[in-house]
Amino acid sequence: MVQEFNRAHCGLLLVDRERQQLNLFREGGDMPLGSFSLPLDGPGLTVAAVRSGEVVYAPDVSRDPRYINADPHIRSELVVPLIAGGEVIGALNLESPELDAFDESRRRMLVTFAERAAWVVANAQLLESTRKTARQLMLLNEITQLALAGGEASGVLKEVIRRVAALVDADGAYMTAWEEETRQTIPLAAYGPNADLYTQDIPEPGEINLTFTMMRDGRSVVVEDIRQSSIIPPHVASIFPITSLLGVPLKVNQQKLGGLLVGFVNYYQFTPSEIAVIEQAAGQIALILARMNALHEAERRAAESERLRQAGLALTTTLDLGEVAQLIIQHLETLIAFDTAVVYLYTPEGIRPLAYRNIPMGEAFLRQCFPKDDPLQRDLEARDQPLLLTDAQSDPRFKNWGETYSIRSWMGILLRAGNETIGTIALGRTKVQPFTSAEALLAQLYSHQAGMALQNAVLHSHQQQLAMTDPLTGLYNRRGFFELARHELERSRRFNRPLTLLIADIDHFKLVNDRYGHPVGDGVLRELARRFRSVMREVDLIGRYGGEEFCFVLPESGCQPSCPAAERLLEVVRSRPFQVGEVNVTITISIGVTTLTEPTISLEALVKQADEALYRAKANGRDRLEYWRQVSLDQSITDAHRGRQADEP
Repeated sequence: MVQEFNRAHCGLLLVDRERQQLNLFREGGDMPLGSFSLPLDGPGLTVAAVRSGEVVYAPDVSRDPRYINADPHIRSELVVPLIAGGEVIGALNLESPELDAFDESRRRMLVTFAERAAWVVANAQLLESTRKTARQLMLLNEITQLALAGGEASGVLKEVIRRVAALVDADGAYMTAWEEETRQTIPLAAYGPNADLYTQDIPEPGEINLTFTMMRDGRSVVVEDIRQSSIIPPHVASIFPITSLLGVPLKVNQQKLGGLLVGFVNYYQFTPSEIAVIEQAAGQIALILARMNALHEAERRAAESERLRQAGLALTTTLDLGEVAQLIIQHLETLIAFDTAVVYLYTPEGIRPLAYRNIPMGEAFLRQCFPKDDPLQRDLEARDQPLLLTDAQSDPRFKNWGETYSIRSWMGILLRAGNETIGTIALGRTKVQPFTSAEALLAQLYSHQAGMALQNAVLHSHQQQLAMTDPLTGLYNRRGFFELARHELERSRRFNRPLTLLIADIDHFKLVNDRYGHPVGDGVLRELARRFRSVMREVDLIGRYGGEEFCFVLPESGCQPSCPAAERLLEVVRSRPFQVGEVNVTITISIGVTTLTEPTISLEALVKQADEALYRAKANGRDRLEYWRQVSLDQSITDAHRGRQADEP
């Protein structure tokens, strides 16, 4: 054409019915215009010829309002539609810098040429369409074969996603899974630019993105430019050099499985047929995912059953209460992902933590006691299943459970043994990543084993406590006190820390028994023990050393040059009478104090020092404390004799 019409520009434009536009297919001549498209509902001489199916000629384009001024050098334009089988499939467009460049004979020649060219173009389009369809069918068949063949999941998905991109010659393709309960998108596989980064970028639960939108709306979504879209997170748009994106949901019946995404680096307009073929592929891939999910679920359940069995066996390896609580957390980690964990035990005083994981307060946390009527605890006990909080920080019930550390998603699980509730497990995550119903069910199954193990440990602890406890006062008996005191002495030696030992004796207690009887005397001893506990620290050891003698070990306390703890003991005894029934009894105590100064000294030697100081307190008037000091043997014997005399009625 260019050779026939000197200095003319010739363009071959083809109709794209799906996109409703004319696309420049080939051009030649002195005035190339470059690649462009014309909307079929827009202006222009070429569009007018295609829409009418008639030849359009403008001998002077400046006088034709339909002309689009693409080049100021063009003076005349001729457009001949290409018609095949009664359908306009394109147009020949000739433009010239000369006025009235195409006379009638030339126009007739061009019409004849166009009639023949139209069939050539139509045949070429049919051949291309046939080849494209055959290629797509082959790729869809390969996707099906991959599903049937099975294999390692990630490898299969990579091969599938590569074929998805090939279906429409896309630059990239991506596959996601969808977790309906947490509303979370999980990247599975990718092909194209930065594909290796795709599975590393895991969205937060509830994050709005293309898969989230498809799962919510239940339909395919086209994004013309991901950088201008509210459903594409900015950080995703910055990582992947994709402009236009098509998302198709992966579903089997009503089950939402994920999304299939295809994209182009440059702006791209997806056609209905392209969307249809990706949706067809999505149907096959959804079946693949459903099959993989079923296999994964079976494997997961088998693995969980084995881990539950192993955990149950491990929990029977010890009866120590603290060790059992630690094992409960340790083995729960193999079943459920969490950031923090606490095992609580129900006690008469309240709910006490036994073991923890990743609590900033550390050991001080174990000294706390939570009320049983806590709102969150009440709601937990009213349920037959774990209690889940999506964001604990926005739940007022969580106030007593997490003020000192930032827990977001939280799960509480009751520990039961039979029909008795004996404790609670509290699991936390530092991000809003809700625990799922599957995790809650697994935790509930585990809690049955953990509850039995904890109850056995509690019973064992009670038995040990009975063996180490004085039945009258509830304090440690002589055996229990000495056993624990040796541990504290050893710890103080190992870490070079201070330690103080006290011995207290009731002044003239024989008179109380003689005057009021032993039942009243026993009541005085019980109340005395309660008062002792009220002014001592929880870390301090208190034991009934003899009939009316009591021994104390104060870790991390030097008591030099003064001993506030001993002063508190004196004051709490003398401050008010002891009421036993209708009887009011006034008593005082004397205290001997000694402090660890020699690393090699034995516990028995410390007790002897405190005992010597006690005798000196008795000898010096009672209702007082005395510190042990090094004295001669004669003086020690004298003080002991005077002390015994002073305590006689």
